[in-house]
Amino acid sequence: MATRRDQVRVVSWVREAREHAGLSAAELARRAGMSREGLTFIENGTCSPTVGTALLLARELGTTVEQLFRIDNGGPLPVAFPDDDPQVREMADLYLTGATLDEVGKAFGTTGNTVGRKLSRAGVQIRRGRSARASQATPQPGGAP
Repeated sequence: MATRRDQVRVVSWVREAREHAGLSAAELARRAGMSREGLTFIENGTCSPTVGTALLLARELGTTVEQLFRIDNGGPLPVAFPDDDPQVREMADLYLTGATLDEVGKAFGTTGNTVGRKLSRAGVQIRRGRSARASQATPQPGGAP
């Protein structure tokens, strides 16, 4: 059965590629002939670019459209790191062995939010609501963890 176009979610790697290239959002937007706000919407996954815009972004970042955008059909994505980024791979390894996003962020000198965004875009399923240790805790009598 074919996937309907309105059911497809596109995962964007544009922010990671831009940061890797050392470009600001304003500079990449200028080079690609678009607004900084439009670029931010694409980076956040709020909207998908036109084919032409995707091609321009890829050209300016020295990569391909396939490296910048992936289809997410609702389930967890296979872990796929752009340019086989060893830092993101190390973050994923630490997170998947039970560390919280904040702990991983502290280990890499960044925030838990940044780690969560990078891992989510790499296809790592992020546990929501509780830390890894809290989600594995056994409930104690009286309802207290």
